[in-house]
Amino acid sequence: MTNQTIDNLLNKIKTSRSRILAELTNISPEQGLIKVEPDTWNIQEVVEHLVLAERGGFDLITQQQKNLE
Repeated sequence: MTNQTIDNLLNKIKTSRSRILAELTNISPEQGLIKVEPDTWNIQEVVEHLVLAERGGFDLITQQQKNLE
């Protein structure tokens, strides 16, 4: 993985995060807890999953950056 690839990944993550935050701006905490179906995730659960996945991705990217040094 090159520095350019890492920079591209980080930019995509930042763009995605901004888009998601923009979509969540008008959702109340109560709305975030609503499940469409009993066996589906609510918005809060989906966002939590995205945060955890992003952290994992950053850990991998950071490790790749260290490998390049």
